[in-house]
Amino acid sequence: MIPVSRRWLGVVCLITVCLCQPIEAQDRTIVVSGTVVTPQRVLNKAWVVIKQGRISRISEEVPKEENAIVVNTNDLIFPGFIDLHNHPVFAVFRRWTPPKPFNNRYEWRSSDEYRKKVGTPGSELQVDEQSFCDLTQFAEVQALTGGTTSFSGMFPRRAPAAPLPDCLSHLAVRKLDMHSGFYLAEPGHERVQNVLGVTPRDLSDVAADEVVRKLTGNELDLVLIHVAEGAAADLESNLEFGLLQWRALLGPRTAIIHGVAFGKNDFRKIRSAASSIVWSPRSNMELYGSTTDVITAFREGVSIALAPDWSPTGSRNMLAELQYAAQLNKDRLGGFFTNQQLFEMATSIPARIARIDDKVGTIQQGLFADLFLLRGDATRPFDSLMRATPKDVNLVFVNGVPIYGDPKLMGTFSVKTEPVTVCYETKSLNLDVMPNGRLSDTQGRISQRLKTYQLELAKLDDCSN
Repeated sequence: MIPVSRRWLGVVCLITVCLCQPIEAQDRTIVVSGTVVTPQRVLNKAWVVIKQGRISRISEEVPKEENAIVVNTNDLIFPGFIDLHNHPVFAVFRRWTPPKPFNNRYEWRSSDEYRKKVGTPGSELQVDEQSFCDLTQFAEVQALTGGTTSFSGMFPRRAPAAPLPDCLSHLAVRKLDMHSGFYLAEPGHERVQNVLGVTPRDLSDVAADEVVRKLTGNELDLVLIHVAEGAAADLESNLEFGLLQWRALLGPRTAIIHGVAFGKNDFRKIRSAASSIVWSPRSNMELYGSTTDVITAFREGVSIALAPDWSPTGSRNMLAELQYAAQLNKDRLGGFFTNQQLFEMATSIPARIARIDDKVGTIQQGLFADLFLLRGDATRPFDSLMRATPKDVNLVFVNGVPIYGDPKLMGTFSVKTEPVTVCYETKSLNLDVMPNGRLSDTQGRISQRLKTYQLELAKLDDCSN
């Protein structure tokens, strides 16, 4: 869901091209050992060799690399999570518990309680550049604590003045619709775009025509659009699918966010158009008391990605949403999906949907080294994911650069770090990739701003498991 209106992301992307540079890859070769989860099989003890930000090779024998930084662990090594549906600037807000189930997203967006606790402050905090950068940093660190290395939805309410703030032009978590670091020939011109919705109140005819023009002109690989976010019996939600077709936005480069009101015939049309679905179960259940019929969608052959939506009614990060989906799968879906299938909904499937599977989403030679290490049982890696808490995330790499993790492991690298408490355990954050400064200072500024609205800053972590 997108609770506030916005200008198109393209305005931001066209402001400047000079600062959109990714984190420079580590100069020295890195060799990381552990249980490596590859698309083909799980390698019980293997080594991942990282050179210039990419996975150079995966070996089941100790590699011989001169002058390499060696990180020898017994951890599970997973590809970083790819979050296609989030509104990270709202990560600073504490959970909002709706007073009742709503029929659709228009109802809660217009409620006084929502506006007071989330909507109005969330909108106003984004206007100031320093405040927006603070929101950005908090959201990225929160994502990192759960193994997320790419997300979508990090856009300002209004385009910032040129040049882009450093918080947007640097790369900690890849911002797929703002700055991913993938397209160095045209930095700042991303191939993923978020669209508020399909109804006239959210999408003008001019804006819709512009999106269609970009799609037909091969300027975009993916359009993410909120459709049918409401109860199955809600008339307005049911009418949105027809409007999506009428606007010529149903196609192979469209990912429909939510689709809670969809039925079997809708999923068949989605599959025929080669579109996909982004599933956010926790937020759906909180707001509407039901969620997308993912079993029917799966049986009809629709590709399904998993994403947390946002912190106020969804999950704090992908790890938490994955675990919520696993519990829902067990309690309400009869265990229809395996834990491995749910894991793939958070990694390889969203990568394929966004057409970045040649870059990230799996651990394969030649792909970018976007990885995370997790404490767990080497014989049951996917089950370990479902039981883990953020304190079990021992190391996160983006572009082959250690961004966050266990202090001892982070100490292997020559980077300046800041201690961060996560689930009562000390972790280390790489300050070299945080242009906004220390996280503690950021949290202090956000807390002060939230006091204006009589609100408190949300917790960084989710330690419920």
